[in-house]
Amino acid sequence: MRFIGCKSNLLNNIEAVINQNVQKMGGVFCDIFSGTGTVARHFKPYYEIHSNDALYFSYVIQKATIENNSEPTFSKLKNIGILDPMSFLEDAKIQTYDYNDDKYFITNNYTPHDDCSRMYFSNKNAVRIDFIRNTIEAWKKSNLLD
Repeated sequence: MRFIGCKSNLLNNIEAVINQNVQKMGGVFCDIFSGTGTVARHFKPYYEIHSNDALYFSYVIQKATIENNSEPTFSKLKNIGILDPMSFLEDAKIQTYDYNDDKYFITNNYTPHDDCSRMYFSNKNAVRIDFIRNTIEAWKKSNLLD
């Protein structure tokens, strides 16, 4: 994910400075104001990572990318016949939708439907995003995610 202030273009420079000033790899690496976690993810294979940021979205990204050390198996979804959740979310046929339904937040607020001047997503893409959001939430409520 790219974000204003992302340090992905500086990773080689940061690593060079660290290599010049640290005797050996290992120990703790602290990524203060981590944002999208680009630096933390880069150094994760070599250090124990401590990261922080004031923004909640950063916390969520860090939980998903820094704390996890293995790929999820989705075993509970497999038990109900969903062998590849990502393909399911991308390829599932979406039933018709109602713009007045609160479940379609992205579609209702970020597409050009009903002569609305906002256009961030096409209707088709927004409906897919809402489908993905709603499906994951339903899986979570049904205790199908571990």
